[in-house]
Amino acid sequence: MATCVFVKSNGGRCKSPALRGSKLCLFHDPAKEADRKAARSRGGSKNRPSALPCDTALIELRTREALIVLVEATLNDVRCGRVHPRIANAIGILVGLQMRLLEPTDGIER
Repeated sequence: MATCVFVKSNGGRCKSPALRGSKLCLFHDPAKEADRKAARSRGGSKNRPSALPCDTALIELRTREALIVLVEATLNDVRCGRVHPRIANAIGILVGLQMRLLEPTDGIER
């Protein structure tokens, strides 16, 4: 298999394999700009955790019971693949913080 004939700014040659029917690789062939752009786009979205849609109803989280319902719903969403585990982890951390904020302090409930 032939290697790319592109010469880098330091004088070295590219070591990527040339495309079939071309002397250049995917990275240096000007005719493949659209393919490079599509590949970059797919790569960025592949690693992005999915989230619930923006129009998902907001939940009032002022009681422990509401937080328990949220944890249950999040757990089920992770199990079914609707929510990425990283997002569920963030929700878990925030639920823990909210639980502490709901605890009474010095006899005064917040």
